[in-house]
Amino acid sequence: MDFHGAAFDGGDFSGAVFSGGRVDFGGARFIGGRVDFGGATFAGGRVTFGDAKFTGGRVTFREARFSGGEVTFRGAEFAGGTVAFHNAQFSGSNVGFVGATFTGSQVHFGVAQVTGGHINLFDAKFAAGVVSFGVTAFCAGSVGFDNARFDGCAVDFKKARFVGADVSFGGAQFADGIVDFRYARFTCNAVIFSKAGFCGGTIDFAHVDDFSVQPVFDFELRNPAKGVALPPLPIS
Repeated sequence: MDFHGAAFDGGDFSGAVFSGGRVDFGGARFIGGRVDFGGATFAGGRVTFGDAKFTGGRVTFREARFSGGEVTFRGAEFAGGTVAFHNAQFSGSNVGFVGATFTGSQVHFGVAQVTGGHINLFDAKFAAGVVSFGVTAFCAGSVGFDNARFDGCAVDFKKARFVGADVSFGGAQFADGIVDFRYARFTCNAVIFSKAGFCGGTIDFAHVDDFSVQPVFDFELRNPAKGVALPPLPIS
């Protein structure tokens, strides 16, 4: 299906099954309304929102299942829009926001289950808004913010559970905003901040529920960088 460059104020793809082929929203403009992929199954094929512009609309993947294929928002611009993955299940797909720009928008993965596949926000720029992984269970697969830039965005991992997934902020630059891990549990696999730069904002690990596995920084945990809040040491 080809919707390349189209303007949307709504659309219903709820319950659809994508097991092959391509759905192209590349360069589309979402200026309001709701595009609904709720309960859809992505078992193959490719859905692309590359270079799309979201200026107030809502795209929802609530309770969708991603077991194969790819959903990409490469180069998309979010200025007030919302993308929601509440209660979605990721077991094998790649979901990418590589090079996307977020200004005053919201992306929600709350209560999602990540048991495989990859969620990539490489090279993304966050000037404002919220990216939320609250209460998400990371059991396998990966979430990457490598080389992303944070200039005033809240990234929320409150009450998230890290059991076996890799979460990486390698090379990310933090100039403002907050990355919040309050009440999260780390029982396997590290959260990686190698080569990240800290010149403002806050990375808050100070109130995690379980810190059995420590994050990886390029500095000693007993002498954290400015803006990095850690639990009292020694960490047990």
